[in-house]
Amino acid sequence: MDRTAAVFDDSLRNLSTSLQRLGGVLTDVNDILSIRDQPGCYRPEPVAVAEVCDQELVTMHELLQACGAELTCQIPTMLRVPGRRAYFHSIFHNLVSNAIRYRADARPLRITL
Repeated sequence: MDRTAAVFDDSLRNLSTSLQRLGGVLTDVNDILSIRDQPGCYRPEPVAVAEVCDQELVTMHELLQACGAELTCQIPTMLRVPGRRAYFHSIFHNLVSNAIRYRADARPLRITL
């Protein structure tokens, strides 16, 4: 495989990953807006926090790997918190992306949730 084809394949994979992430973000934003626009409609549900965290970490895996980050999730698998899954996705995404964005260059990034 020549270098141009390898670069193209890599770019295509990155684009696919970005589109998947964008799709997830748009779904979450849509959920948040639909809740906001319907007063009295919000009904918290028991959210498996560790599961949502793991799902978000899968979507951010390439970013974490690219910067050499080490992430440890210590959230008990049985933990259920009343809320909306979309909100928890947003929280974990923001926590991890901010940790990546504002990491110190002088030391490896270690994140523990």
